[in-house]
Amino acid sequence: MKKILAVSIVITIVMVISCGFIDKHKDNNQSEVTKEIVPGNVLVNQNNGKIQAFGLPNNDELKKNKLMYVVVGNYNRSVPLSKLKKAKEIGDIFPSYPTNWIQNYISVEIEAFNNGKKEKVVGTNNTLTKEQKDLFSNVDLASDVVVKVNYKTKNAATDKLESRVMKVSLTVIPEVEAEFVGGEEKMEAYLRAKSYDKVINKHKNLDWLQLSIITFTIDEKGEINNVKILSRTGDMEIDDYLVELIRNMPQWNSAKNLKGEAVKQDLVFKFGESWC
Repeated sequence: MKKILAVSIVITIVMVISCGFIDKHKDNNQSEVTKEIVPGNVLVNQNNGKIQAFGLPNNDELKKNKLMYVVVGNYNRSVPLSKLKKAKEIGDIFPSYPTNWIQNYISVEIEAFNNGKKEKVVGTNNTLTKEQKDLFSNVDLASDVVVKVNYKTKNAATDKLESRVMKVSLTVIPEVEAEFVGGEEKMEAYLRAKSYDKVINKHKNLDWLQLSIITFTIDEKGEINNVKILSRTGDMEIDDYLVELIRNMPQWNSAKNLKGEAVKQDLVFKFGESWC
């Protein structure tokens, strides 16, 4: 028992001396800065128990990142004329066309504009008729092609065939779409540089901001016209400024058709909070 007690006392003394050495070492190196990488690859400095983050965006930078600047074609689903011309089946113009849903076809109706006039051609199944192919080949650029598939599918619960309708609209887009000179990143940088301060200086808090949607056209010369605001931010002054911002954008590279000729294209500018 005495031997165990003696060993315990020795261990305790060693620990006290070690701790004192470590504390002394820390005291002698308080000014030393140690660096480490924390999750997210943010470099921090640890000094006197304080942590300072470097490389993190400040408040203004966070606000700036929350602002969304997007310019896209004025359509939901699109298809180039070259794809329509090559199509032999309905599935050729639809990604992931759901053939496994369809047990029997009733009819396949196609509506499209040809020289400004709407035409409708009806087929009996997924395979395009000659008339449907002709309509696809002569469809007007920027017009909508509506495909309506009437079919029968098996109800999983009753195991009986039931009639269903699938209707999809596609906008015919140019072979080469209009592009801001310098590309998308340069366009976004231009829009941010011209509008960010205007918005933040007027409203320090972005909670007020509603999504703004503005349509415009890039003509055959790459110039901007036909600017219209469809949805407002909630501040008329900001709305007017955004419209002027689009009107005064630098010249674009115009869109091109299948023959390589310059054509006009309608685009949409969306501005608002990206973290909604």
